[in-house]
Amino acid sequence: MSAKFKQAIIYLGVITLVFSVSVAYAQPLRDVPERAIKHREKMMDNLTKELDLTPEQQEQIKKQRSEHRKKNRELKDEVSAKRLELKQELEKQTTNKKRIDSIVAELKILMGNQLSQRVEGIISIREILTPEQFNKFQQRTRSAGQNQRSRLRRRLKERKSRARKDFLE
Repeated sequence: MSAKFKQAIIYLGVITLVFSVSVAYAQPLRDVPERAIKHREKMMDNLTKELDLTPEQQEQIKKQRSEHRKKNRELKDEVSAKRLELKQELEKQTTNKKRIDSIVAELKILMGNQLSQRVEGIISIREILTPEQFNKFQQRTRSAGQNQRSRLRRRLKERKSRARKDFLE
């Protein structure tokens, strides 16, 4: 086999692996568990207290988040469907490069739309809050993100440790 052919096979294998894992983890959740709804309500109560939101601001944020969540869910579903389509195309016996490029281009657009949606959400929150409230909101968001990342890192370390232990036994 030629080096280019081997390289193409490896490339396709890696892409297939990446997208198959992405598709598996990107499946949308249809039924929101009751504890998630309660958690969301608790977070909104905490946000209301921390930022000292007026009833009008609370209503505006609730409406904005509901709309944002709906649009985001639709985009996630579209991205998941395209990833699945790409995965299926990559798993076919014969490769149709034009079709794959077309799907990738559509995925790029959808992912760009997701980014735009996120930025629009931030801007709309900024328009609802006062500058002081928005600064507090940003600080809160940053610290929550850092906490989440540290929890994920800790879980990953624990999994690696268990995997090593299981492997050595």
